[in-house]
Amino acid sequence: GQIHSPAFSMKFLAHRAPQSLTDELRAFIEGYESWVSCISDEASLLHESELRETAERHISNMRTAIDRMRSGVDLLDSHPLVLRAFRLANEAMLNTRARDEKIRTGTASDEQVWYPFQLAFFLLCLKGTADPGHADRKVLDLLWFPTGGGKTEAYLAVIAFTIMLRRLRFGEQGAGTAVLMRYSMR
Repeated sequence: GQIHSPAFSMKFLAHRAPQSLTDELRAFIEGYESWVSCISDEASLLHESELRETAERHISNMRTAIDRMRSGVDLLDSHPLVLRAFRLANEAMLNTRARDEKIRTGTASDEQVWYPFQLAFFLLCLKGTADPGHADRKVLDLLWFPTGGGKTEAYLAVIAFTIMLRRLRFGEQGAGTAVLMRYSMR
């Protein structure tokens, strides 16, 4: 079923008190971890087979994602500048989404939300994005999802965070090119 959480609200993430924000994000991660545990229990029923090896590899990757998301939330808790960049990125995405909605429909709401995979992607990228020496800098995270599913917004959130953090850390020295994007064409 659909998971409902204030953590999916861009407005909540942009404006909520830090402890409430990180508590909600941790609850979101715990929900995902519970689901992974259920999947792991089901995979144990596969016994010794090629399918079990594949399942165990995927479950291991999901647990790595959980660890990365947790380290992102821990970073928000311990680094006020990172928290500020995260909030500003959510505010930028909220404003952009509301503006797009206004253009499309004639009305806009400030109740814009992330899909769970978008929020998870944003959280797991935080530590590697904020720390130039972090091991995640050598990881290529691939979002594989149908057209129109929200991939662009997910990586735009990380881009907004990157830009905001650079400006907060370095002031005017943080201006200029922060991200290079390359689109493959068919």
